[in-house]
Amino acid sequence: MTRSDWYKQQAEDARSRFPDHVATTTGVENMSLAPATIHWAKPGTGTYSCTYIIYRRWLFIAGDIGEAIFEWTEKISPQFLAGCDWHYFLGKCQASPSGRKYESWDNRFAELWMRDRHAEFDDREIPEWLSSIFNSGGDKDAFESAGREVYDETGDSEEAGDIASAGMVADFHFVLQYEGLQMALKQLGYGGGK
Repeated sequence: MTRSDWYKQQAEDARSRFPDHVATTTGVENMSLAPATIHWAKPGTGTYSCTYIIYRRWLFIAGDIGEAIFEWTEKISPQFLAGCDWHYFLGKCQASPSGRKYESWDNRFAELWMRDRHAEFDDREIPEWLSSIFNSGGDKDAFESAGREVYDETGDSEEAGDIASAGMVADFHFVLQYEGLQMALKQLGYGGGK
């Protein structure tokens, strides 16, 4: 399974949490003078609600689905944000509960990655590092240890990094924020949204 496949599954789950949400805006028509806000919520409740604040080249997100700050080099608009794919958007994160990389470790994804790698080898040729993580249950420490082992043995930093970060995926709060924004933008008529 690729990270894109994993993201598609998570995105479907995220979108299912917003069936009755309504997008409202303030300041969108006069963004050069003040921040624009998009409030995304189910009327009468704060569950999975979120406020997106667009100010010049920054997007501030706050609400029940978490907080984050994103930054671009140029001014942004709802139309621009509607055209951003999730991977590009993720790369613009400047602050989140997990830091600049809005990612977290997913044991299930790590196990799937490991099983895909295991399938590349004949049982007699399985490298020791792969054997060491095969029954780890996707444990992050086991993958990091295996990455260090590969680097120590081969000096291949790219391979070692791939192993050590095998379970790193977009944090689910990011998925909720991005998918919620895309749904809100579509509802507001900005197109490009999911």
